Amino acid sequence: MFFITIKIPAGVYLGILFHKHLNWFLVVIAAGITGLFNEGMQLLLDVLINIQRTVDITDIITNACGVIAGYILFSAFVKPLMQDKN
Repeated sequence: MFFITIKIPAGVYLGILFHKHLNWFLVVIAAGITGLFNEGMQLLLDVLINIQRTVDITDIITNACGVIAGYILFSAFVKPLMQDKN
């Protein structure tokens, strides 16, 4: 649960910055890339300086779910407010 909640702001920022250019397919792709980047950096640091961490596919999935949850919250609460101002 912690990994999901820590990535929610990334989904909100994704929506705020790119709301005119995103569809759900691109949101899922960006969420997956975010998870892969985090776990890739963890693997790289483990190889370089031995941080004693392991890479796990479930971490990638939960990171991606957090980004998607953040984008859903953006779509439900912030996006309607942005459209009202225009």
